[in-house]
Formats: sequence, C-alpha cells, structure tokens
Amino acid sequence: MDNKRIPPKTDPKIHFKSHCHTADEMPDDASSFAKTPAPNPSVLNTVTHDAFISYKHGIIDDMAAKELRNRLEHFRAPKAVSPEKRPFKRVFLDEGELSSCVNFINQIHNALKNSPWLIVICSEETPSSKWVDLEIDIFLKYHDTSRILAVLTGGEPPHCYPKRLREISSVPIDVLAADARGHSHKQILLALRWDALLKLAATMLKTPYDSLKQRHRKYLIRWISAAACTGLIIAFALGSLTVIAYTEKKHAGKTTSDKDRRKSPRL
Repeated sequence: MDNKRIPPKTDPKIHFKSHCHTADEMPDDASSFAKTPAPNPSVLNTVTHDAFISYKHGIIDDMAAKELRNRLEHFRAPKAVSPEKRPFKRVFLDEGELSSCVNFINQIHNALKNSPWLIVICSEETPSSKWVDLEIDIFLKYHDTSRILAVLTGGEPPHCYPKRLREISSVPIDVLAADARGHSHKQILLALRWDALLKLAATMLKTPYDSLKQRHRKYLIRWISAAACTGLIIAFALGSLTVIAYTEKKHAGKTTSDKDRRKSPRL
C-alpha cells in the first residue's frame, strides 16, 4: 500500500487569526479600510439608522451609550415638533469593538454612511481611542461636521474630546456638547434621561432646546395628572366594590340569622 501523505491538522487559533485581528490591530485595519472605496452594495446598505453612537468602551461609557440609545429610541416628540411620535426608531450602537472581522468593519462603514447623525460620548478615556477617531473620519466621508454631536460623561473640556473632534470643530465644543457628567452613575443616568437627551433631540429635530424642554415638561405634567386621575378612579372603584361586598355579606348574614330564628322551636 502506498504511503499517503496526511496533511497536518490546522490549529483553530491560527486559522482564526488569519481572518480576525486583535483589538489593538483593529484601528490600523480600519484606517486602511476607511481609505478604500465603499463596499459593494449589500443588505447592510439598505439598513438606515437615525443616529450612530461612538464611544470608548468602559464601564461608565458602556452604561451611558446603552441608556442613551434606549432613551432616544423611546423618545416621544410633541406633534408641533415632529410629525412622528417616535422620530428616532433605530440607533446604531457599536457593541463589538473587540470583534475585528471584515464583516464587522463593513457593518460599521455602512452604519456610519446610513446614519445622519454621529453622537460621540466623551470622557477621560476617549482621547486614547483610535477607533473613535476612525469612526469620525468614516462618518465625515458622507456627512458634514455639523452632524456630529458630543455628550460629556466625564473629564474636563477640551481634554476629554477625541483628537479628530477637536481638529474639525469650528465652534467651541463646550457650546454644542450635552453635559451628562455626575459624581455617581445615578447622576449620570439622570442627566442622560433629561437634559442631555433633550439637548440632543432638539438639535436632531431642529427645534430650540428651551422650547422642547418646556413642551416635554408639560407632557410629563399631563401624563402624571392622567396617571393620578386613573389611580383615583381605580381606588374609588375598588372602594366601591369593597363596600358592596361588605353590604352583601352583612345582608346575607342577617338573612341566615332570621331563617335560623324562625326554625328554632318555641318553648
């Protein structure tokens, strides 16, 4: 029998590395990718987003990015401001910075291309992120600098802004940024749910911040009043049912007592 050459077994780790790189290598790969022509039309090109959130992955900024996406997608706009009750239906959040496959880079490229707004979350760690700078560069291939919004979650301006944001801004970023800084996670989340959210929404909907804030406050007052009225109605209904049940029980007990009294023999 002829000796057949058995091919050596492929090391899965080596095979994986040939397709995907480490997180440190990703910015260089993405930088080269950003300079190349846009990817061929695909399903990803048909997916549109209302905004793209760019941030440096970390405990606070991860929390802030997820909270901001959730609040934007569930934001209710006044009729006088937007014809749609929920104007921000889809917000892209990069939750896979450590994934370096080519498909992921294509997805980032197309998401930035198809997002009219880029929201950059800024903190002390943001300037060290090459990935945030590259996402800004890709976004600027298709959109104007006025479409970039900043949200502060920590640090002091201008040191907390990414390098590319400082380079392209013709207006002091402090004037444009939504401030969500706080001494605790709770304070940051509270700012994101109110002032920062309204400032972003006002810019994206092209309406004055003060006007949107007043309308939102009136909406909350109406909602709270309606909820209170509903609570009173439910409480009144439950109270009425309790009284009716008590009255019927008392009447039933009295009827039973009368029947027992009639049945008892007279001495």
